[in-house]
Amino acid sequence: MKLFNKKSEQQLSSNKETDLAKTSSVNPELQKTQSLKLPNLKYSHKETAGRYTHQLLSLTLPISVYLLVSKFGLPWLALVIILFSKWQIFLVKPRFWWANLKFSAVDLVFKLSILSLTIFAQFKIESLVNKSSISLHILQLSLVGLYIFWNLYLRTKTAPLKMLTQSLLSQYFGLTALAWASGFISPVLPVPVVISIAWLISYASAQHALYAYEESAIPQLASFWALTSTLLFFMQIIWAQNFLFFQGLIYLPLLPGVSTGLGILAARSHALIEDQQSSKDISKAQLERSRTALIQQGTIAAVISLILSILIIIK
Repeated sequence: MKLFNKKSEQQLSSNKETDLAKTSSVNPELQKTQSLKLPNLKYSHKETAGRYTHQLLSLTLPISVYLLVSKFGLPWLALVIILFSKWQIFLVKPRFWWANLKFSAVDLVFKLSILSLTIFAQFKIESLVNKSSISLHILQLSLVGLYIFWNLYLRTKTAPLKMLTQSLLSQYFGLTALAWASGFISPVLPVPVVISIAWLISYASAQHALYAYEESAIPQLASFWALTSTLLFFMQIIWAQNFLFFQGLIYLPLLPGVSTGLGILAARSHALIEDQQSSKDISKAQLERSRTALIQQGTIAAVISLILSILIIIK
């Protein structure tokens, strides 16, 4: 069978060559097309080199940001590098810039929040006299590791769950960095400016999460969530409820974590409604399990919120 196949292939190739020779003698323009070589779709050196170069740059960027902040004391240069890394937004025509900027807002917020937290940790390291700064160095390295994970893996995913994870991480670290900024920057940022930035962070997060669904009311739902999250952040500014670690060197604001938990419940509720209204073959038992789990999680969240409210009032 192999000999027969080889012979048949040779006969077909010889027939094609004779046909091309006949047609080229009739039409001389076909001689030019014969010299053209089509690219191999299975393997491309340029594509492989471009992919590895992109991964190398994605790995180098977080490390460069960390070194510029912690070793060389050049946070503004790190900021310029992060902003310059978003040059692909402006590769298209100007009428598409706003759409690209909205879709890349979560990525930009996450990167700027990681940079801000790294800078604030470095400020504390330089101001310490009698306390050990090991915990702050660990915090910086953890932020760099999370940045690398974001660049190499999470940022490129488009599944609904992955996009929800991107949104929640961006919102949590963005609001946390904003809470740190309201306590570290001197002079202190005005409250209207802080509230406006919190609204933009929350709106971008909700909008990005809703992009994963066939939702027609994205601006309305994103605005409603941004209002809820901003109100919680305003309470954070007034009450200043924080979790303190390592003798007060690291503190995590409470209410950005609460808004992130509520964001998970809101996303699961939206996904359940989408499953009920879609035409996909989803069993009633599966929908009932999702509904029961959502009710349980909502009850747990309500109890935790009540406990936290009582603790804040007592304090």
